[in-house]
Amino acid sequence: IDHIYKDICKETFGSIEIFNRWGIKVYSSDNLNFKWHPIDLPDGVYFYNILFTNTTLKGFIQVIK
Repeated sequence: IDHIYKDICKETFGSIEIFNRWGIKVYSSDNLNFKWHPIDLPDGVYFYNILFTNTTLKGFIQVIK
């Protein structure tokens, strides 16, 4: 994550939030060096928001076990 905005001084990592397909938050962290381990979660698609100072990156992650 830190390499995404490494050269843009005005953007700073704020937090990450991960949601299941029903919109329930299953993980959040304000630590830039976060590690998400979905060991206790079922397979499926999870959606994330990574919040920076002025930008929010949105996407999805597929968990396959």
